[in-house]
Amino acid sequence: MSDVNPINYRIHLEPDLSGFKFKGNVEISLEAVEPVHEISLNILDLAIVNCSVKQDGSYVDCPFSLETEKEEMRISLPEERGGKLDLKIEYEGEINDKMAGFYRSRYVLGGNEKYIAVSQFEESDARRAFPCFDHPLKKATFEVEMIVDEKLVAISNAPITAEKSLGEGRKLVKFERTPRMSTYLLFLGVGEFEFIEDRGKVLVRVATMPGMTAYAKFGLEFGRKALEFSEDYYGIKYPLPKLDLIAIADFAAGAMENWGAITFRENLLLHYPNITSKAGEERICEVIAHEMAHQWFGNLVTPSDWKYLWLNESFATYFGYGIVTHYYPEWDIW
Repeated sequence: MSDVNPINYRIHLEPDLSGFKFKGNVEISLEAVEPVHEISLNILDLAIVNCSVKQDGSYVDCPFSLETEKEEMRISLPEERGGKLDLKIEYEGEINDKMAGFYRSRYVLGGNEKYIAVSQFEESDARRAFPCFDHPLKKATFEVEMIVDEKLVAISNAPITAEKSLGEGRKLVKFERTPRMSTYLLFLGVGEFEFIEDRGKVLVRVATMPGMTAYAKFGLEFGRKALEFSEDYYGIKYPLPKLDLIAIADFAAGAMENWGAITFRENLLLHYPNITSKAGEERICEVIAHEMAHQWFGNLVTPSDWKYLWLNESFATYFGYGIVTHYYPEWDIW
């Protein structure tokens, strides 16, 4: 593990859902514990346009090489440097159909095929969306902004701080800086999302595809309960001002604990009256509770390497069952 550590990522993305492509640039503030002449980042399926390092107040282009098999980008610095550094990388990528990285999810509305763009970065697919130190130990804060179609909604981990019309049917959406966290917990979403929400000290929302919010009330209500129980039981406040529960049609995992923007397969969040069975209700609650526990076990406190993933999952499973049992003891789930 290198002694170069990220401090903050400033990520700018311009997703094009019509062509399933995106342009991006990332500014990485980092610190080298010892002087280095080269910096290695993780990268996969991205085309690098330009790479530069800040020197004497301005950015200077840097030569770089790509090691495809290692999924690495090696950046040569103009001179050996230690302490704080700033990198800027411009790149392009594909909104892929692999349900990994920054990918497209298909849904049907009014008989028409439509798409949203969402992310799934665990365990090592943030590198498909931006060059980064893609390891759980390399925590940093993230500032995200996206240029999107003005008719679409952009979602990330933190709340929106500003939206600005750019003309020609586009807008710039900026998000607050996140808490310090691992790359695999970052979320990026763009699409025709609709919301149902519960306002409290923490804003809790369920995001769905158009016309699906009628099925979100059950998940929203239990999400609020699970959040309040967790804060009270652990004695540690949830650190973000909002929590989104996001229903996605094409989603390989059951759910993913992105900090402040938890994603779910639709049938594990949405409740369909007269269709969802009792077992289905229990499963929805179990999954919401499990992902809520991850907001503390995995997100706030993170194992130093993927070989300790069992710690993340075991604590989330244990406390997830505890949350469900607290509200529904008659279900006798353990």
